[in-house]
Amino acid sequence: MLGPIIDTLLICTATAFMILLSGVWEGGQNGTGVTLTAAAFSELLGTTGNVILFVCVLCFATTTILTYSFYGAQCASFLFGARYKTHYRWLYVTFIIVASVVTLEAAIGFIDGAFAMMAIPTMFAAIALAPKVKLAADDYFSRLAKS
Repeated sequence: MLGPIIDTLLICTATAFMILLSGVWEGGQNGTGVTLTAAAFSELLGTTGNVILFVCVLCFATTTILTYSFYGAQCASFLFGARYKTHYRWLYVTFIIVASVVTLEAAIGFIDGAFAMMAIPTMFAAIALAPKVKLAADDYFSRLAKS
């Protein structure tokens, strides 16, 4: 649970401040995403900024690929059985290779679609489990009030 706090609150906020402080967002730079960030880092820190950003993006990409591989393999194991972990890993590596040769828009579209499809069972599970969560929360808070 610490990861989203570090990523969203600290890293993204620091990146936004770098972009705002550098002024590249208003000075004719038409980049978005990492290109805008690279322009901001370069503007404020020179060549060192590009090196810092490169290391950060490399670490982010590597940990994301490894983490999604692990989480996906664990989910495949839970849903289909442990013997399907290897099948998932081969499928995952295949999608990495395919994503590296298709257009950026196609890769992002596929990833966005996959995340959207994961939201469907998550929403059903949240709705189905809401009464049980409410009972557990009521029990917890009543015991907390007694102590």
